[in-house]
Amino acid sequence: MAREHAASRLAEAVAAGGILVDDSHAPAAWILADRAGNKVCIAAWPDGAVDPQDPGSD
Repeated sequence: MAREHAASRLAEAVAAGGILVDDSHAPAAWILADRAGNKVCIAAWPDGAVDPQDPGSD
């Protein structure tokens, strides 16, 4: 999704009961789960969202 919408979408998902599973690649991507264990990835479009785990993203 567009990077300017990713953080608000994450906040909305957590407010609705989503569980943050992994934010090690934030602000480029987050993994959330519901109570049943189903997972979803919120990924910012790569036009400026930098993945801190990727040394070539600077």
